[in-house]
Amino acid sequence: MEDNKLVKIAISASIFGLVLLYYATIVIEAKSYSISQIDKSMTDHNVKIKGKITNILKTEKVLILNVKDDSGSIKVASFDPGESSEIKNGSNIEVTGKVSLYQNKIEVIADSIKLIND
Repeated sequence: MEDNKLVKIAISASIFGLVLLYYATIVIEAKSYSISQIDKSMTDHNVKIKGKITNILKTEKVLILNVKDDSGSIKVASFDPGESSEIKNGSNIEVTGKVSLYQNKIEVIADSIKLIND
């Protein structure tokens, strides 16, 4: 009888933990920054930026965007070039991703890129 009770407690705790993790992923969101606020000290931090695409470089494996806002510009790299179907020069986008250094320059490795109308 004790084993049956322990199994029920373990299953209940597991389900509760999964629900809590799911809720945390919805509620916890990357903080928005202007491009000029992003610096080397933020490497590996998640950020959200908004801006206009000023240049696009597409290869088979990577999409590299130059994104500009009123404060500056930054390179955004996406390793899912399939999400580039509607992205064009001049498009306004919102990027969520991780700050990274490539060749000692700051860039954002995109987790998501959304077209926005601003």
